[in-house]
Amino acid sequence: MKSPKLLALLVVLAACGGRQSTTTTPDQSEAAARMAELRAAAAAHPNDARVWSLLAELELLGEAGDPAQARAAIDHALGLAPSPLAKARLSLVSAWEHEHHGRLPSALEAYLAAIDASRQVPTAVAGSTWGPLFGEIALDGVRELRGGVAHFDERVGPTLARTLAEPGTLGHPAVDAAAIALMGMRERRGDDEAEEETVERLGCLTEWRVSGPWGPYVNLSFDEQQPAQAAGPLAEKYTNLRPGIDEQEVFEAEADGCRLTFAPEEDSGPGTTVVETFVDIAAGGSQLLRIDTGASLKVHVDGALVHTLDRRTTIHGSYVFVPLELAPGRHEIELKLTTYDRTPSATVALDWPGRLGTGYRPDRGVAIPEPQTPMELLVVAHTLQGRGDAVHAVAMIGLDDGGPEASSAMLVHRAGLIGDEPYLPDDRKEQLAAQLMRHAHERDPEALLPAIREVARQEDPNEVFAGFERLRDHYPEVVQLRLLHVRMLEERGRPREAEVELREIIEDFPEECGPVGALRSLLSSNGRVTEANELVEDLMTCDASGTARLALLMEQREWDHAAEELARLEGFMEPKVHRSFRLRLAIQRGDEATERALREEIREENPEAPSATLRHVDRAIADGQRNQALALLDAAAERDPTDMEGLRNLRRDLTGRDDLEAFRIDGAEVLARYEEEGDPYPDAPQVLVLDYMVSRVYPDGSARHLVHQITRVQSEEAKDRLGQYQPRGRMLTLRTIKPDGRRLEPERIGGVNSIPLTELAVGDYVEEEYIMTSRPRLNGGDLSSGWSFSSTVQPFHHSEMIAVIPDGVELDIETTGPVPEPTEERRGGERVVRWLMQQVPIWEPEPDTVPLPATWPTLQFGWRAGWEPHFLAERDYLMNVDPSHPLGQAVCRSITQGTENREEAVGRVVTFVHDQIEPGEGWGAAGPAMLYAERGHQTRVARYLLNECGIDTEIAVVRGIHDELPGELAGGSIYDTAVLVVGRESGDPLIVSVGNRDADWRWIPSGIRGQEGIVLAEGFPRITVPDPGPRADLRHYAVDVQLGQGGAATVQVEERHAGAPASVWRRTFREVPAAELDRLLGENYIGRLFPGAQVRELNIPNPGARGEALVMEYTAEVPGFGRPAGNVVLLPNVFAADLAQGLAQLPSRDTTLGVASRALEVVTTVRGITAPEETVRALPAIELQGQDGARYSRTARVENGALVLVRKLIVPETNVTPEAYAAFADFCRAVSAAEVPEVPVLPANPRRAAAETPALAAR
Repeated sequence: MKSPKLLALLVVLAACGGRQSTTTTPDQSEAAARMAELRAAAAAHPNDARVWSLLAELELLGEAGDPAQARAAIDHALGLAPSPLAKARLSLVSAWEHEHHGRLPSALEAYLAAIDASRQVPTAVAGSTWGPLFGEIALDGVRELRGGVAHFDERVGPTLARTLAEPGTLGHPAVDAAAIALMGMRERRGDDEAEEETVERLGCLTEWRVSGPWGPYVNLSFDEQQPAQAAGPLAEKYTNLRPGIDEQEVFEAEADGCRLTFAPEEDSGPGTTVVETFVDIAAGGSQLLRIDTGASLKVHVDGALVHTLDRRTTIHGSYVFVPLELAPGRHEIELKLTTYDRTPSATVALDWPGRLGTGYRPDRGVAIPEPQTPMELLVVAHTLQGRGDAVHAVAMIGLDDGGPEASSAMLVHRAGLIGDEPYLPDDRKEQLAAQLMRHAHERDPEALLPAIREVARQEDPNEVFAGFERLRDHYPEVVQLRLLHVRMLEERGRPREAEVELREIIEDFPEECGPVGALRSLLSSNGRVTEANELVEDLMTCDASGTARLALLMEQREWDHAAEELARLEGFMEPKVHRSFRLRLAIQRGDEATERALREEIREENPEAPSATLRHVDRAIADGQRNQALALLDAAAERDPTDMEGLRNLRRDLTGRDDLEAFRIDGAEVLARYEEEGDPYPDAPQVLVLDYMVSRVYPDGSARHLVHQITRVQSEEAKDRLGQYQPRGRMLTLRTIKPDGRRLEPERIGGVNSIPLTELAVGDYVEEEYIMTSRPRLNGGDLSSGWSFSSTVQPFHHSEMIAVIPDGVELDIETTGPVPEPTEERRGGERVVRWLMQQVPIWEPEPDTVPLPATWPTLQFGWRAGWEPHFLAERDYLMNVDPSHPLGQAVCRSITQGTENREEAVGRVVTFVHDQIEPGEGWGAAGPAMLYAERGHQTRVARYLLNECGIDTEIAVVRGIHDELPGELAGGSIYDTAVLVVGRESGDPLIVSVGNRDADWRWIPSGIRGQEGIVLAEGFPRITVPDPGPRADLRHYAVDVQLGQGGAATVQVEERHAGAPASVWRRTFREVPAAELDRLLGENYIGRLFPGAQVRELNIPNPGARGEALVMEYTAEVPGFGRPAGNVVLLPNVFAADLAQGLAQLPSRDTTLGVASRALEVVTTVRGITAPEETVRALPAIELQGQDGARYSRTARVENGALVLVRKLIVPETNVTPEAYAAFADFCRAVSAAEVPEVPVLPANPRRAAAETPALAAR
């Protein structure tokens, strides 16, 4: 019986993996002290199985364990193992230790022992739930060792066969792993019935009828009831699945073993797919439905919903286990799968107790117990990883390096798990893996993988080569190191040595194909083809399901033998793969009858696929049926204009024409007409002589665009601009045209994205012509990219836009500025609408022009391109990019811990995002990925984290006050500012603008205050962004001037900045080194305000307090502050607001003026003067009113003998129309006039005061 002290030690160590505090010495850590106690306990109790089992685990996997002692402890513990559960557990630990140190054959035997033991674990014993997981992990370990251990199949086959025949107390997950491994082994031996028997043994359901994908919106379609969703069999066909698919027949799923593909060949896409099968249940009772898929999933049985997995919000493994209770009889199983994958797929199996023998329960191993030891932690992590949930596997194991005493084996396992985390950026994975492996090598220099990485990271190739030679010799059982050495010998030009080593490897691993294939490749590359071909039979011996013999026979034109070999391989190939080989063989041997039959079979399966059409076109051309080929191409293009773009290119290659050919124009004729006019634009840097575009819209919403432009180069700047051409679309013409008529076509340089026009010179023309294709919008509509008839850098001589519109398509057309009315004609069943502007000069916009309304000539058109489908597409995108992730949950907890209310939590989250997430472009990636990368769309990251915190948050898009008004067409640049809409327990939601790191999180940019926003949620509710008014960005200056002799003064200033001005200062403080800040502020800011100033004091008491107004205090001695003028001193009116200079430069305007918000208060106190009341009389009070509440005031008073001058200015963010500009400009000029440049004062000189007072009054 164990002593109480020993039991307490075991509980502590088992529960925490050696991480609890215990008695320590100055030379020992807590973990080392605990391990010392455990070793002492084991030595004192040499026959205690529990103590030795724990010691074995912790020496290998625990903190402060000793990997050098692990092997002995594991072997001793295995000898004491009292039960199958203990043996399975220790065998798995043993396998990990062997593998960690490069003893792969021993690792394989240990894995096999773990599998056999796990089959025999009694279900009644404590901890028995671990048994199936030990077996599942061991089976995965066995599969990983294939190719690395000699006589693998011979060693592994019996264990796998026993597991599948008599699973014992294993469940469906482990049986599945065994079946997949055994099937591959049997196929390599030439057993063509392996797949069918495996499907039957696993209970896979392989006969499914399919409808889909339904759309057009992928994520939204998961919530919609599709017509195909109903109890009872699917109909024969359905209509209106998605835009462009008016009708689609229900089809059969394609099965490859247990794996099902739910997509018609070449005609699928993202969306929702509905599939159904029927099962006959002989005996009612509990059933287990196992589904392996990456799609969001709804499971209906007999019309009733029994399970939902919404991957839009939840991260889950690919394995889904659904318990069912089914009565005897026939049942319908319907799956609804929603995914962005173009080929949705799944594996589905139905299992039940007793199906694989008495006592068999498929649900064993489905539930994962809570780990208590490092070994159990690894088992859970690898189980999750094997079932497709690397996210929670990594969350379980962690990303840290474990500290200085971390287990080397644990670090290596952690590095392997991290590599599968889908949201972790690749560069971060590599960085973490390198760090973990370096640490692992330091902890255990004998560990295999860390030693390999340590050698590989050397920079000198000779050191790398020598290092791998040492590793090869040190780990003789690791064949991968021997093969790597062979490859390095080849790279060093030593093929003979490489051959010798390869033949030695083949002798040691006679049943492995890899070394034989490497030798064959080596011989072939050295011209020894006959010898290489003799190895083909060796390849077939090691893998009878391979195609090496078939490839050789076809290469040797042994057609009959090739046909026999292909017939033999039929049982090992997917039907379509086998058919493709048959077709290839028929073509090469000239068997036209078989070729035609196979092509017809392919066409019947999917007659409208581009590849099927292309095959028939090729055949027609080969038969001399050119017109038939063109007819096929025309019919395909009419069916699917977008996907058939490649075929349309083929048609043009055959005929020199396509459906845009009739609209092409001759550039030479354009230039001839232009040059007849002389030089119409001599002062322009460049001239767009021809600006021509034709957009052909098709009924499915796709479009093709022909663009033809000719530009004349008239300056060096233009030559630089045009000298590197960025290709777009399918290029038809690109050339430089010289003044003497020569046409030079440039050559593209491989690996360079741009094309250099190397001989371009001033006076040349650049002609470009290309075709682009645009896919339909999600709803099947089309929106043009927009067309401008003017430019700020070049005049447009001839600018023409043509829209070719089929009957039944009604375009919405929006124009701005002086775009002329279009002309229209009909060509066949199409309307041709043409807009033309000529001799448009360079557009010179007025300062601060905003498009309200837009006055420059632009054009946009679209069909089914309104705002509702635009917002639907945005909402659909956002629905699955922020699944709940352990990282987000942990970050949220750490941020919001201790907050007292929701608003405080929101503030902390937004502040965290500002401080930790670098802004990125566009909407960004998934929320967890942006969080890991610490870069992305800040509003989206904040929304993701708030929802992780349980704070319901949506995104709204807001139109800025200076943006153009929305029309019928959804212009993406109008509602382009995103804000958060945070639900409150009551009242209006909280609106938060994310993106200004240096402002208070509550701050709202002035450009969106009071504006309408559209919430990207169901129904698209409207919000109004709060408007705190211009004072939210107030700049307040308190200036105290102590005037001295000759205009010298001591100036004390306190600045208080709120909102935007404060954020500008805070950003400056962050970016300027602290040691340089005072000097730079004194020289570049205070010194410019007060020339010649000597800064005496400078204080910024709250530079980082974003919730407060920023305060800056400084005192400066300014020798020339005032300017003596006769009897008075003229003082500068500091911080003056010159609105006229900024906003009223023009006498009148033709465009709307955008005005930024301004809020200014300046209180100037002047001391050391005489007769301040005279100055007050010289500065009468002023009150001015302007547009939309703009106002200005100036007052002066005497206070305690000092002059106090107060100026206040408020200008809200607004737009001033041309009609209102005159009044607004008058207001601005009046403000500037009131902001007198200098204030006259009498200096304090008692002897002269009486004489100088009249002079001041006169001023």
